[in-house]
Amino acid sequence: TALKQLGDFFQSLGRYPQAEPYFIALVATRKESLGSKHHFYGKALNSLAINYYYMGNLQKAESLFLEV
Repeated sequence: TALKQLGDFFQSLGRYPQAEPYFIALVATRKESLGSKHHFYGKALNSLAINYYYMGNLQKAESLFLEV
């Protein structure tokens, strides 16, 4: 999706704070449309968790990794 691509784009440039809102929107969209048990929702959570890890926010990253 466009949200994932934009998040990945900014993440690849090392612009993690700019990637964050795209990954957050991706998680919300996937949860609303597919539900929290769908594997695409889990993949979206993983993308957000990785971004938090790169940002140095290890508590948020760990929380999301455990949810996945």
